[in-house]
Amino acid sequence: MASDPIAAPPFSTVPAPAPAPTPTPAPSPTEDEPPPEAGVRPSGNVAMRSAEDDAEYRENYLAAELINALYALDNGWDGSGVLVGVLDEGVEETFELEGQISNLSKDFGGIRDDGVLTPHESLGGDNSDHGTRVASIIAARNNGNGIQGIAPGASIVVLRSDVENIDTGTSTVGFNSHEALRYAGENGVLIVNRSIAKANPDISNRLMQDAVNAYRQVGGLVVNAAGNTGGANPNDAIDLTPENAEGWLFAVALDPNGAGYELASYSNRCGTAMDRCVAGVGTSATTDVSGNIVSFSGTSAAAPQVSGLAALILHKWPHLTGVDAGNVILATARDIGEAGVDPVFGHGLIDVEAALSPVNPTLSNGTTVSSLGSASLILPAAIGDGADGSLAAAISDVTLVDAFGRDYQADLSGFVRHAASGSAGVLGPRFDAMTQAGDAAFRLEGAGVQIGYLAGNRSDFSARIGSRITDGRIAVPLRSVGGTVTADYRNGRYIDATMFGRAASADALDAYMPGSGIGLAYHRPLGIFRVGASMRSYRTGEGEATALLASLGKDRTVFEVGMLTERGTLFGTPTGSGSLRFGDGARTIFAQLSSEISIGSWELAAHGSLGSTRLALGPETVVTDATAITTGRFGIDLSRDVLGGRMRIGLAQPLVALSGTGLVTVGSGFDRTSRSLRFSTREIDLSGEIAPRIMFGYERAGPRSSMRLGLESRPDGRDNTVLANWRLRFR
Repeated sequence: MASDPIAAPPFSTVPAPAPAPTPTPAPSPTEDEPPPEAGVRPSGNVAMRSAEDDAEYRENYLAAELINALYALDNGWDGSGVLVGVLDEGVEETFELEGQISNLSKDFGGIRDDGVLTPHESLGGDNSDHGTRVASIIAARNNGNGIQGIAPGASIVVLRSDVENIDTGTSTVGFNSHEALRYAGENGVLIVNRSIAKANPDISNRLMQDAVNAYRQVGGLVVNAAGNTGGANPNDAIDLTPENAEGWLFAVALDPNGAGYELASYSNRCGTAMDRCVAGVGTSATTDVSGNIVSFSGTSAAAPQVSGLAALILHKWPHLTGVDAGNVILATARDIGEAGVDPVFGHGLIDVEAALSPVNPTLSNGTTVSSLGSASLILPAAIGDGADGSLAAAISDVTLVDAFGRDYQADLSGFVRHAASGSAGVLGPRFDAMTQAGDAAFRLEGAGVQIGYLAGNRSDFSARIGSRITDGRIAVPLRSVGGTVTADYRNGRYIDATMFGRAASADALDAYMPGSGIGLAYHRPLGIFRVGASMRSYRTGEGEATALLASLGKDRTVFEVGMLTERGTLFGTPTGSGSLRFGDGARTIFAQLSSEISIGSWELAAHGSLGSTRLALGPETVVTDATAITTGRFGIDLSRDVLGGRMRIGLAQPLVALSGTGLVTVGSGFDRTSRSLRFSTREIDLSGEIAPRIMFGYERAGPRSSMRLGLESRPDGRDNTVLANWRLRFR
């Protein structure tokens, strides 16, 4: 093919390879060792980590390990179906590249004799050693023999651009690069590796600038070697413009033999192109034009590593473009120089695992998209382990989309946590209540005051530091209108010291909203009845709640109704964070009946409550709907004096969700043509587990000593707790 030499861009020359280091022998597997850091060669006893971690992989062990290349191979991403152009001096189809050369390959150079340019007779040959080495780093077959490329399933489109000038006795490469890029864009080749550099970095090339911009517009990416002259900038950086920037990616060379992450002495720096520049490993094992395994060094060796990674990205996500792949590579490169993008390494060393992993993934419920970020979902103990499993299953296979429009199948079940139930999480406070709890009562003019506290002598089981007030109460009789106004305070450390062996608190609010809070109540007699109304406010680090309660009592029997509004919690438990959180709060209405009677020498106390809870769901939460959650609890408590002390036997069912269902809406597929998610709605069971607890307690106090014993167990023998203490007083 004849070409007009005036219209052709200035010739470029192949960068002279830097001196090759001594090849590293493949290690023999006997024991595990971590991947090497820069400058660390594997010892001879590194164990095979997978089937892909074989002798062929280890032939190029150090260069592959530094960029985490094994990750792609282990997961089956090898560049299959992706075309990678190699704009170079031709490529010889050696045994490592057998079947890897695409029939789209084309010659843009030739032999110039007596002023006439004649096309080459083939796309390779003895003069194609440089291009063959480059192509092998990208796509040498993974066949168990010799070496393998970064993307061994990719197809190489040879864009031969070298010219042998018989008239002058010189050879150049890079001829008609602009035409080669146009051809690549027209034929769906979205990655072109250009391991050549401008001969004169001070002369711009408008044809090349426009060609890269046009190639960018069809989604193409040029991966260009920075050059081997030790310059401050890539040789071709002068042709980088704001318009074509996303079409370029420059590669500098990391010295694999350095003490740390060091630039190879011969490599140009990223310099003015640092925003579009990364580092690859400057030395790789590859094959020459004769098929021999050789060590190849230079930015020419670093660039095909970057091109191979781009091919892996397009294999995993064929709906992306080369421009997309370049932006992913920049965003996921390992920062190895000065913090952030720097003029030596640019964005840093390419990282295969990071580039194939999500970048700021988002979760969608079909209406709203939000960042997965630090999302979590917390279920209160009342909803139980069954719902835990139901929710975990519902989000165990979810389609996410990341910041680059890449879809991922993710198991988010590990984001579900369950609040502690039973005695878990309260052993310290209980032990404190047994051993360190005290109270003081006194009267002021017209008022009674009571204060509960924990002494500063804390136990090893406690997370508490120092003394603190646990609760306080002041009651003021209203003689003019009758009745009593009571104000009280409880913090999160409050536990009734007499509860050991007692069937849980009869106060329904303690079950629905445990924790710190202040309350205000009014009670008065009304004929044979007692009526009362109260309001309580709670505030925690995760949320807040307000409760209203009305009561009607006669003798030792009380009926109560209440409403609890929570913000940020459910039954006093934080709901989690982000789009996985279990709503934004809840509103609960409940009713409770409690009574105490004497049966001979025994005292019997019993209570039971029922409630209905409606979740407040956020617009972006994956829990998109839920029925009312029906809750219940009960307790029966028997006590009597025995052996000089007080014995209690109790049976209690803590607050439990009796019924309720919800809907989870998540991405369940991805249409890569429209780049849009498909969604499915999955039902979850919100009912908890009915598992009453059996309690036994004994307390005895004398002038010189006191003792307490508490036992708690579930009927199935799980979650057993025994707490005891004995105190002796010396005068």
